[in-house]
Amino acid sequence: MISTDINEEIEKCTLRAESAGTVTAVNATVGSRPSETVATIQNTNTLKVAISIEEYDMQSVEVGMDAIITSDATDVEMHGTVTQISPVASTQGMGSSSSTFSAEVEITDPDENLLIGMNAKVEIIVSSIEDVYTVPYDAVGEDENGNKVIYVQNTQTQEFEPVIVTVGEENDYYIEISGDTLEDGMVVRASANEEEATDTDTQAAQEGFPGGDMNIAMPDGGNMGPGGGQMGGGMQGGGGRP
Repeated sequence: MISTDINEEIEKCTLRAESAGTVTAVNATVGSRPSETVATIQNTNTLKVAISIEEYDMQSVEVGMDAIITSDATDVEMHGTVTQISPVASTQGMGSSSSTFSAEVEITDPDENLLIGMNAKVEIIVSSIEDVYTVPYDAVGEDENGNKVIYVQNTQTQEFEPVIVTVGEENDYYIEISGDTLEDGMVVRASANEEEATDTDTQAAQEGFPGGDMNIAMPDGGNMGPGGGQMGGGMQGGGGRP
């Protein structure tokens, strides 16, 4: 019969996690005394992505902002929230002219195919606009009177004609436009510069906001920038690992 003292000693040898999760690493072997951490437990239900933010973007980012997460491992677009931003810049290598700040984004609806250690891309939404038209940045030009214009294809002559618009929010690729004559389905020249865009190639690129369908006439042999026509104030926060 085992004594009470031995039972107590055995009880002390039982490892119990202080929080729920999945064992992702075991650093001990049977018959040997562990010298460091015995096991690593991680919460796979609450995934976070570690990202780096450039110093010139720091004034635009704050904890609580929404984010969009994508990964080559899954076709599902996930959503998240910025939960932590370091107040101290990360160490830069030789010759670097700018600093970066580490941050974390918690994924609120993780896909089951996204696993710990995989690479992911994060876009932090610094602002968003709904029910507006957006066009490539280069599609907006100025007429001789200083008015902002886009070039819309005439459905009868097939020629591109200037239409005065009011511009709004913009990012690196797209700019918001508004105007009384704008309608869904219009074909807009991808560049205000006639030498850079022709009417011979009219691949449709649907604008990315609800209620704003507008086709973009592409330059010869050219491509749209990243985003496929969506503006929305997305700012790339840098690659990271869940």
